[in-house]
Formats: sequence, structure tokens, C-alpha cells
Amino acid sequence: MTIIKLDPKYLTCNFNFEAIGGVIVPFGEENTVIITGHYRSNHDYIGVIYNTVDEWSHSLFAYPISYDFSNVTLSYDYEITGATAPMDAEQGSPTLIVTTIDDVEHYVRLWNYVVDRPLDNWEESGGILFPVDRIPDDATGTSGHIVINFNNLYAGWRAYDDAWVNGQYTWIPSPNWIKIDPTTIKSLKWGFTQVTYNVNNYTPLDDSYSFKVTFTNWQVTGNINLGEEHPPFEKHFYRLSDGYDDNYNITPKRYVEQFYNLGFSKIINIYLGASHFYDKKSDGTPTPGEYEPYRYILKTEPVLNEAFKAWWEDLLKWAKYYGFKEIVASISMENVNADPSWRQLTCDGQPAHTAWTPTPYLLSFCNNEVIEYYKKYVKALADMQNANGFPVFIQLGEPWWWWMEGAEGTPPCFYDESTRQAHLQEVGYEIPEWNDAWVDFSGHEETINWLQSKNGNFAHILRDHIRSYYPQAKFAVLFFPPSVLDEGRVPPMMSIVNFPQPYWNNIGSNINLSLLQVEDYDYLIYNQMDKHKDIYGFAWNYLQYQTHRTHYFAGFYPPEEVQNPQMILEGLWDRINEAAIDGLNKEIESFIWAGTSIRISGWIAPPMQWRALSTTKFEVRC
Repeated sequence: MTIIKLDPKYLTCNFNFEAIGGVIVPFGEENTVIITGHYRSNHDYIGVIYNTVDEWSHSLFAYPISYDFSNVTLSYDYEITGATAPMDAEQGSPTLIVTTIDDVEHYVRLWNYVVDRPLDNWEESGGILFPVDRIPDDATGTSGHIVINFNNLYAGWRAYDDAWVNGQYTWIPSPNWIKIDPTTIKSLKWGFTQVTYNVNNYTPLDDSYSFKVTFTNWQVTGNINLGEEHPPFEKHFYRLSDGYDDNYNITPKRYVEQFYNLGFSKIINIYLGASHFYDKKSDGTPTPGEYEPYRYILKTEPVLNEAFKAWWEDLLKWAKYYGFKEIVASISMENVNADPSWRQLTCDGQPAHTAWTPTPYLLSFCNNEVIEYYKKYVKALADMQNANGFPVFIQLGEPWWWWMEGAEGTPPCFYDESTRQAHLQEVGYEIPEWNDAWVDFSGHEETINWLQSKNGNFAHILRDHIRSYYPQAKFAVLFFPPSVLDEGRVPPMMSIVNFPQPYWNNIGSNINLSLLQVEDYDYLIYNQMDKHKDIYGFAWNYLQYQTHRTHYFAGFYPPEEVQNPQMILEGLWDRINEAAIDGLNKEIESFIWAGTSIRISGWIAPPMQWRALSTTKFEVRC
């Protein structure tokens, strides 16, 4: 298949963290691009980008580099609704930023390329039409038709400026009207803001304001052929797991096509992340030194933001088109912007958090606001799965009470106000205070078992809520034995509270969990293969899940920012491949975690090695 320059599926979307945006090429709508999202501060800027160097794709499926846009013409109709500034705005109007290979940025006012706009005063006074031969009409700042001929593309506000010359008001050619060399284009960025935009003003807006920009009749003509795509690989037996927080910036069409072409089929398991799926607004509290200059708090209504909803629904549609059977919506107890009262705390009030950036905080199983929000969250995801022809399938990823493994004293995080009050009311006395998770808890087994029950019951609450609407819904838990059951690493109290066996045991079809998902990537990363070898029997030995009700996640290859000298990276992909192959030989669906690692490393499915079962038996599973 021919690769086309400016194919809209290759557009990406990025923004400052206070804002949110997404770009889709909607399934079933030819030559259409939709950009959605929210503005939440005066600083918010949404950029929709076409890079001439493919920075996302797997190396075999990256589009060829071409900086030459000479003799290329792009045209499309636009419609702007919501909070985005209109094309003809004096402040914040949509702009095309053209970056050339010398890294110079040229700012192109897109209103000048709306060919059906009314006659501009600078055109009338300068005695020209721009672009040449256009027919002035009634286009507005929110609706019109754009034509960009890259042979005649100019940076600047307008071709003529008004000025006083020799005491007389007149119009003169603008010194800022600069022709852009079309042979040296490195990237194109459509920039969208709201009307109070100021790059130096970080103050929050009073709420979160949604927007939608639609481009239709997207047509690219001229010098646009970049070559032929790499032919797709045959289907293989490995499954794909990935995360929305790593892929929110690309179009779902491109995402699904690429992994389909890499041979993936049947199931995609997508972790919806901790930072981009929800809406939020600021409470106005300054946060010096934090990722955001002001504190932003998750909004419980709407439960999902507009950019995520559009992206996720479009992903489901493209996945259905390419023949995938299940899309697992994976959620977790981590969240960057949840209200501080939702966080698990140590006994001295320190919030439970992981080491990622921006910082995700672990949420309390006992907080009723958390419970109600998560019920709405999973219901919204289930509704979209069902509406797009997929079985409802929700996974709760790594539900645990946190302990500060890297902090002095390794304190557990059982002490948020909701947990303190629930323990007092239900057990009859205040929860014991431990500032060291390794402490001997003899005599306090009642508290430890109560904490375990709160963990296990949280999954049951979400499972039962979904099944009240969709009785056949699948509900699973993703479990990580290295940080829960490893005796040399994990305090005994944490192993108990984070492994609620009575709530997860397989006691009949769909009564507890539909299936169990297990991952052990620490063992592979640190080359602890003596511990890894027991992982395939874990689900059966501990919880009585048969292999057909077990998923195994192999991997992952850690990104550079989290690597440390203790990791044994040499041969890691070989160990990941072997782990997945071993899982398949035990009739366990085996996933490669994650798509990001697959793309960056150029992973290709290794040949399957049948060690115990025949090929015929597995062919049915593709």
C-alpha cells in the first residue's frame, strides 16, 4: 500500500499537562480529522502535528523521511465549536507553525488561507487577493475552507501593514511576511488555544472548557508519494498489552493498523493510565516545584474527558474492523490528580505514591467517594465496549495497599481518614499505627485481615456493579507476585493485605473473577529466572484458575529513565520471548508488555517453539 505525505492518520497531538487533547481519523468518515479536548488554564496550547521524521512507529513501519513539500497542496473544511478561539480572532487564533530543518519556527496565520473568507482590509488596500484567484465569500472564524499551497506559504500576520508614511496613513508590504522554503520542512503544527491564551500566564481558568475542531474533505495533492508500506506479518500467538498514557497522542487508526500489521490479533489489553483519561480543574492552590504550577483536582462529573472518550471509542471501532475479539479496559488505583483526601497515607500523613512522573498517588479502598467514582468509571467503559460490539471486559490492575519500599522504615499506607474511621466503626477500635511494614503484628491479625477484606471487596464492588448492567461481563485482576509475595522483598503484613485469596479464589465460573492475569517482569529484568519458573503455576496453585482462565504478561523492557545498575538488560528481550513462549506452551494467553517497548526496540514476534502441545491445538486461538 502506498504511503502518502500528510496522511491524516499520521497526525499526532500534544499539549501542556494542564490541558488535554486528542486527534482521531474517525472510523467510517473518509478524509476527516477530529480534534477534541479541554482547556483549563490561560497557558493551555493544543498542538496537532505532522512530523516529516516518524518518531512513533516501529522501525519496519515508519514512513520515509521527506522534507520536500514543494508542489504539495493541502485543502480541508473546518468547523470549530466550544472554547477554541475562532480563525479570525485577534488573540489565540489557530496558527500553523512550520519548523524547518534548521529548527527555525515560522508562524502562519491560518485565517489568511481561508479562501472563502470575506475580503480583508489589507487585501483591499494592498490591491491583491491572497491566495491569488480566491473568491471572497461568507466564511467565518468557525466555519470555512482552507487551501495551503506549500509553494506559496508565508509566515506573518498579513501581507500588508497599515502605517504612517510621510505624515500619511497608508498600507505598505509587511516586513514580517516571509515566504517559507517548501523543501526544508521538518514539521507542521496546527496550534489551538482559547481567547485568553498567554504563553506566560499559568493561572487556571475557573473550570474545564471543552472544544471540538473538525476538518472534513481533507485532500492532499501533488508531490505526495512516499513509497510502499512494509507488508503485514502473519498472525502470531502473542497478545498485545499497552497503555493509553503512552499513546494518547496518536490516532487510533494508526495504532490499530500498526499492531495488526505486526501480527497481533484477538485481544488487546490497554491500561487506561493514571493521568489523562479524566477531566479536572484547578482549586487555585499554587504548587511550586510540582509538575503543574497550580493544583488540579479530578472532576467526578464528567467521569471521562472528551479527548479520551473520542480516542477510546474510535479505537474500539478500528479494532472491531481489524477483527480483534476483545479489548480489555485496564484500570488501577493510581491517579495523579485525585483529591488529596482520596490518597492512602502513612501514619504520619505522607501520601502513597509511585516514582513515575507526573507523580501518581495510590487511592484508598475505604473512601466512599473513590468507590462511587470508580463505579461510574467502569460503567462508562463497559457502555462503550458494549455499544461497539465487544464483550464487556474490565481489569483492575494491581490492587494494593501501598508501602513506602524506598523510604526509611518502609511504612505502610493504611492511615487515610476514611480507613481510620471505617476501622473504628467496623472493628470497634482505632487502627494500630505502624511506621514500619516489617514490624511484628502478632496480636493484630484482626486488623490485617480486615485490611485484606477491604482490598478484596473493592474488586467485588466494581464487578457486581458492572454485572448489574451486563450480567455476562468479564472482570479480572492483574496480580504482580514479585512485589506482594516475594518473601525476601515483601513484609509479611503486606503480603496478606495485598493477596485477598478468599475474594479471588476460583469457586465457579464468574463467581469471583472471570480470570486471573499475572505478570512478573521484575524477575525477568533482574534475571531471577529461578523465581520466574514458578509463575505459570501460580494461578492454579494459589487460586485454582485453569490455564484457559489465566493470562500471563511477559516483559517489559524498562525505558531509560527508570533503568538502574542492578538491572540485567543484556539478553532481556530473549528472556521476555522465552517467557511468552513458555506461557503459550502451557495454554496460557501470553501478552507482550508493552506496545511502547515493542515499537522502540523494533520487536518482531519470535518463531514459536512447541514443547508440549501440537500446532493444531493452538491454531484455533489466533
